[in-house]
Amino acid sequence: MAGVRLLLEQARDGEPIERGSVLYFKVADIVVARAALEARGLKFGDQIHRIAEMEDHDLWMTFFQDPDKHVLALMMEAAKGWRPS
Repeated sequence: MAGVRLLLEQARDGEPIERGSVLYFKVADIVVARAALEARGLKFGDQIHRIAEMEDHDLWMTFFQDPDKHVLALMMEAAKGWRPS
């Protein structure tokens, strides 16, 4: 089941937030999800990479932008030792 997370950032002392809030789309298989989006013409700005090592899993992400330049990401909670192939 896919889920969505939203990171909200607050400007400091009236300064604008450079990248704004980020939407994270939780997917079961980040490699498959990214390939499906790339097949539809979406361009990613990075490679799939591990963001955090948790106690019982690792968090993997890959980032892209929508047509209005909002930052979005695919995210997957993977078993320890998982690597994208």
